[in-house]
Amino acid sequence: MNYTEFYRTNYQNMVAYARTFVPADCAEDAVQDALLSLLEHGDDPDDCRNFMAYAMQTVRNRCFDIWRKKQYMKKHEVALTQEELIRTCSVVNNNALRWM
Repeated sequence: MNYTEFYRTNYQNMVAYARTFVPADCAEDAVQDALLSLLEHGDDPDDCRNFMAYAMQTVRNRCFDIWRKKQYMKKHEVALTQEELIRTCSVVNNNALRWM
């Protein structure tokens, strides 16, 4: 089985598997990124004893990468929002003091 056949045969199953880890909108990205990574590394479905297991592990790892990135973004978005709130309150308080 060549890479194109592997893709056509297994893509939907891989997306379904990815959806167990990340939201549906991220699942296809994870699968495409994983398959592209396998292709770039020169991994051939014919050379690997159980290429499907190897590919699914790669998909799972990509899903975890996406999840970690989203958690990081949420954490820093909240921190940024708090910093903006503090800055905004300082500006409002300073302006209010000027009017007194």
